[in-house]
Amino acid sequence: MKVVEKDLDKGYIEVLPETLDDLWHLYHVVRKGDLVFALERRRVKDERAETIRRDKGERKPVYLGVRVEDVEFDKYANRLRIKGVIEHGPESGSHHTVNVTTGKRIKIVKDEWERKDLERIEEAEMSRPPVMLVAVDTGEGTIGIVRDYGLDVVARVRHNVPGKRGGDRRAEMRKFFHRLADEIERIAEEEGVEHIVVGGPGFVKSDFAEFLREERDIPAHVEDTGSAGEAGLIEMIRRGAVERAVEESRVAEEVKHLEEVFKRIGKGDDKVAYGVRECLKAAEFGAIDVLLVADEKFREAMVEGEEDVLNAVKYAERTGAEVLIVSTEHEWGERLRELGGIAALLRFSIPTG
Repeated sequence: MKVVEKDLDKGYIEVLPETLDDLWHLYHVVRKGDLVFALERRRVKDERAETIRRDKGERKPVYLGVRVEDVEFDKYANRLRIKGVIEHGPESGSHHTVNVTTGKRIKIVKDEWERKDLERIEEAEMSRPPVMLVAVDTGEGTIGIVRDYGLDVVARVRHNVPGKRGGDRRAEMRKFFHRLADEIERIAEEEGVEHIVVGGPGFVKSDFAEFLREERDIPAHVEDTGSAGEAGLIEMIRRGAVERAVEESRVAEEVKHLEEVFKRIGKGDDKVAYGVRECLKAAEFGAIDVLLVADEKFREAMVEGEEDVLNAVKYAERTGAEVLIVSTEHEWGERLRELGGIAALLRFSIPTG
């Protein structure tokens, strides 16, 4: 996420979301009562239109300020829906929905910015580890790194592989896979890559992703593209492969911690806490290693001022705990909700009673 402009004395931050993860961050930052400004396309009636016909107006770009009444994260359409009443701009007093997608600027105005909200924006603004894209087809591999300024093609690997009837085809394909994997490992180490996406036409991409996983212990996300080479890399970007890879990794981290929570509960391990009261107590003792809060629980606490939840987060952060706001859009997030919407992995056990 890019912070375009920031003036906390005037109460606003203008941001440009760049990924789906950024939209998810904004979902937790924008709340009822905030004022959101955005450039919208709204139907504007022509007062000079003939009265005989009903003028529905032409959609024109207008800069609107909307007082927020509700915020929804539409995971299927990859957008944030901010509903409210127009306070600044044409047709003041009318209801309007601001659809926020990647690449669309919005200005958020609050009476007071909470520390947690500022930290969330800072977290989203921080440079993410670069994503590696690999477009592969028979005997041809192209490696690109997605950087802040765009796609950087860093390597091409070519290997002569016989046709389908060639006797050495399988052996030569393995040689090609090894050569390409060597380049991937070298570049990933140099660049600090955490996410790898493999794409291309046909079955070669899936075979190579399986090879990476089994032979090199390298996990990779697989995307279907119509071509290999640089065109394949560009196609992956256009199809949102980078955002999906990062999102899947975020969910994987949440699942890993939640699996450990339920594992400890099942074993009767006392280095786990769940429910608001127990987690607040653990936070007060400075015992929390990882605090997991369901997204719905956190938003509810922020809107309704549920101090116990907010204090658990605050105390956990002060003692160096990792705090994760967990999506309830996946099964493990639903299971966290069943535990009261909040759970913690502890560094040490705390007194009971």
